Amino acid sequence: MKIIGFDLTTSPEELRKALLYEREDVRRASTALVKETRSRYVLLVTCNRVEVYTSDDSNITATLLSSALGLGYLRLREYRYEIEGEAVIRHLYLLSTGVLSAYFGEETILSQLNIAIEVARAVGTVSGELNVLFQSAISFAKRIHTEMKVRVFDRDIVDRTIALVNGRRTIVLGSGELARLIAEALEKSGCETYQALRDISKADFLVPSGVRAVSWDDRSSVAEKCEAVVSASSAIGYTLGEDDRKIVEGKLLLDLAVPSDFPLSFKAVTLQKLGASTPLRDAVVKRVEEEAERKMGEYLLQMEKRRGFLKAEEIAVDIASDSVRRLSSFLPSDDENGLAERVYEMIRKASVNALMRTRRR
Repeated sequence: MKIIGFDLTTSPEELRKALLYEREDVRRASTALVKETRSRYVLLVTCNRVEVYTSDDSNITATLLSSALGLGYLRLREYRYEIEGEAVIRHLYLLSTGVLSAYFGEETILSQLNIAIEVARAVGTVSGELNVLFQSAISFAKRIHTEMKVRVFDRDIVDRTIALVNGRRTIVLGSGELARLIAEALEKSGCETYQALRDISKADFLVPSGVRAVSWDDRSSVAEKCEAVVSASSAIGYTLGEDDRKIVEGKLLLDLAVPSDFPLSFKAVTLQKLGASTPLRDAVVKRVEEEAERKMGEYLLQMEKRRGFLKAEEIAVDIASDSVRRLSSFLPSDDENGLAERVYEMIRKASVNALMRTRRR
């Protein structure tokens, strides 16, 4: 197996914004790619990267991938990378836990993995090996997030933020764990604190006691009357942009997101400038890497034991994928109910059963 990918974590914001990762966007790109190749593959698109997982003999290239995304290769080429062999398995396990994400430890990657494998089945491009690998990675990530706290922050980040704010009236942008921790600490330190979140209906669950909840649409007007703005959003894109420049002039600005929540021209205090250390994060990464190595060993051993079954699975996947591809003109293009995937699964299971019965005769 191999991966051809683009990591856009450090790319300009307009390029990251062009990387759409909703289900229909992934399906559209995958459908465009399948017209250029008959390779078996899974297309994964996340908030900051795009990867195509395929076999070693695939004719998929970085140029074809960028074209399917609707982005020119010249814009993407400096962010390109390739991974081959067993390193593909290790990479996917790590990626699935969120430790390679732009926003460390986030769990959104799980839904993106599910979209990737479901679209690959619906479009008819997944192979038996990739199908098993993605299911294994999703299962691994769920176990990791259940057994250990992946989403961690050093207390230094919170403490140094409180020291810099120094009692100023503050609005915190975001509803993730770091945003909530900072809002809570600011309120307890005696600051008048506001917290803006995209889904105000969840304020009772996401906004700490004593902190005033603000709808996302009202964040600019509330920021205008505050003396400090702290942004720690997990979303791609700026929380305040160039249009808000006059609002934030003369205020203390802290940008605690990766990628940045503010334009560089805002000259905000960033995590790097804050000088926060990351021993907890390093410990989590080490633990996840150890678990990923162990899981990879188990996966490879499992694949060796299932080699006979995998051959039948591979044939069944080919039959199911070809069938779905041939039926594509009869299946709904928006397919919100997952009809194509259900057809794929029925054909795959029936084919596996038939092949295994043949082997036993």
